[in-house]
Amino acid sequence: MRRPFLRKETGEIKSYAIDRPFRSDFESIVLSFFSILFEAGRIENEMQKYGKSSKPV
Repeated sequence: MRRPFLRKETGEIKSYAIDRPFRSDFESIVLSFFSILFEAGRIENEMQKYGKSSKPV
């Protein structure tokens, strides 16, 4: 999710990884966290669909 952008004052192409290390690290952590949540929810839905719920009823 790191998009290169053009700096007006220098005209060089930089990337978020170099220019904004905190933000890029934070974004990658948040994105991976949400993808893990989404994957867990999808697996839970599949298990419920086939009658194998991991949660006790």
